[in-house]
Amino acid sequence: MKRLLFMLVLVGAVAVHGGTLAELAATPQLWPAEVTVTASARATVLEDGRPAGAMLLGAGRSLAVTAISAEGVTGRIGRSIVRVAADKTDLWQRISAPPPAAPAPVASVKPPSVAAAPANAAPARPRVPPTRMETLLQGKLIGLAGGRVAPYDASRLNGVKFYGLYFSASWCGPCREFTPELIADYAAIKAVHPEFEIVLVSWDRSEADQHSYLRDDAMPWPALRFSERRLPEIARHAGSGIPCLVLVDGEGKELSHSYRWGRYVGPREVVEDAWKILKEARRRAAAK
Repeated sequence: MKRLLFMLVLVGAVAVHGGTLAELAATPQLWPAEVTVTASARATVLEDGRPAGAMLLGAGRSLAVTAISAEGVTGRIGRSIVRVAADKTDLWQRISAPPPAAPAPVASVKPPSVAAAPANAAPARPRVPPTRMETLLQGKLIGLAGGRVAPYDASRLNGVKFYGLYFSASWCGPCREFTPELIADYAAIKAVHPEFEIVLVSWDRSEADQHSYLRDDAMPWPALRFSERRLPEIARHAGSGIPCLVLVDGEGKELSHSYRWGRYVGPREVVEDAWKILKEARRRAAAK
């Protein structure tokens, strides 16, 4: 029965695809939960439903859909509500996606026993020479595995060329507000640039507080062990306050900072810089 209902909705979606955005706007049951920006686009920032500014969205940014109209797709990015032209997103691809294939029957033959992979084990892929940051972080990281804090296998960083060092703490109100935004940005960036990673550098008052912060906010990135939080090669990048995000390359060279010329510009500026820097690095690599 569920399969039949899904197919009926799908037929309606295809019909709308051949129609207009206004028709889709009148059929909210077909709206996807989110859309992804497919090309750089100028989005309108909304406050109380009215235009209040604009922002540039890079390809790969995701919006949690809140409305669709003839003017475009409205959605949430962090604490902002924005509207972007539908043709700059994957809206039509999402509503026209075919239903998932039914899983193939599983044979009742007992599989051979294999050793369980350790928590946070690195995926199988060709290795490249480790960067200075990868070598530096070996044995010094923790992360969430099944909702619990566990040692993080730093070999997962093999191939990472850019790091966002996130100086933050659970007691910091602005940090708790920004972290959910950063998690959304991280998911969007990683989907396009797997060569990027974030590492939490805790300014918490205890190891227990740091672990609670990781769990409560469900951080998808690794963290420097609490005992290593003053590691000189990392601590030298810290600003005078938090939240502070610093973008460095694989050798630890600073590329963007939340503090510039003694002035706090905030971590949002670093996120926007990361999109630009990663895109340019990809372009240069492709040109070689």
